[in-house]
Amino acid sequence: MFGLDTAGKRTMLYISKLAEVITTISTIGLNIETVSAVVFVVDSNDRDRIDEACNELHEMANEELLKNLSILIFANKQDLPNALTFDEIKEKLNLSKLDEMKSKWYLQPSIAITSAVIFVVDSNGRNRIDEACDELHEMANKELLKNLSILIFANKQDLPNALTFDEIKEKLNLSKLDEMKSKWYLQPSIAIVGESIHEGFE
Repeated sequence: MFGLDTAGKRTMLYISKLAEVITTISTIGLNIETVSAVVFVVDSNDRDRIDEACNELHEMANEELLKNLSILIFANKQDLPNALTFDEIKEKLNLSKLDEMKSKWYLQPSIAITSAVIFVVDSNGRNRIDEACDELHEMANKELLKNLSILIFANKQDLPNALTFDEIKEKLNLSKLDEMKSKWYLQPSIAIVGESIHEGFE
């Protein structure tokens, strides 16, 4: 999750993870929020490679840098007729071994996985909107992020001095993202009360 400090990233992060509002302290100087979990996607329909997926999952879980992180496992393509069932995937991925390793994991059946990055802008921070624009476009130009969609939360829409939806589109120069063929979506939000957060993720 990207954005300037005080934009509301941490509040939004807690809401997206816990579905509740938590009062937080501003992360001054930090531009990136991290989630203490890794995502592993398995093709439920690829029965021929499920053992390979199992080996990769456990190899990842044993990585020193990842040992303390939770593992969110998406069992993808559950809509296909030959897809492994939920219980078959648990068995084939040998998830009981993760329990023995004290790894925290969660298995989520899914139909499709969408890759995106999240950028949060403080709608009320008129004096820093140009800085936010620069950071957004710098992020969009990063090689690792070029093929990802960008979900932009225009946060703090409840404040009286907040920029309007159209003003934010103009100030963030979103037309330039169109020229770069970047896929983006702008979602007004009020993170402190949880308004429009889940709509953005949908």
